[in-house]
Amino acid sequence: MAGKDKWDIDDLRGYYAAFGRRQLPDAAHYTAAVADSTLPDSHVGYELWITWVAEVPFFANELRDWAEGLGELAATLKPKLGDRHRTYVESYRPEWGRQASRDGLRLATLGPNFVPGLQTRATQLGCRWQAFRKVRDFVAGAAVLQMQQFESQLLWATRLKRHDYESPQTLADMAAEKV
Repeated sequence: MAGKDKWDIDDLRGYYAAFGRRQLPDAAHYTAAVADSTLPDSHVGYELWITWVAEVPFFANELRDWAEGLGELAATLKPKLGDRHRTYVESYRPEWGRQASRDGLRLATLGPNFVPGLQTRATQLGCRWQAFRKVRDFVAGAAVLQMQQFESQLLWATRLKRHDYESPQTLADMAAEKV
């Protein structure tokens, strides 16, 4: 967006939507790397966000493994509920839990129209729909949160890059701009 004073989220989404279809400038990759570097090493926000924005399957296996691992971890946690520790999803079984995790990932990246209903899945897999929903929604929520965190950092890195390259300013100058 040459000549544009300020980027917004829709601009960034549109710009990075071409990922995988055309060569993005080095500055775009650098900015995404700066944003990703501010997040923990195990954070998959970049992979989730670029999959969602550009609709590319480049990280499908990595994201599937992440979702299945997170779903199992969440389901088998024993938080203290009241006076005693209870497993978050007592009826959890990996056979249906992996599918619930994958559905949560699809829900976050593709939307509800691409995921079968809870009753349908529960019947197919022989589990309670409430248990299936707990795992699916936990993974979907974590995925959306990580996408939002990356997107926020990408917007920050884009604004930082603009200040670095277009007109060197001090932090005091940048703070005065906000006022």
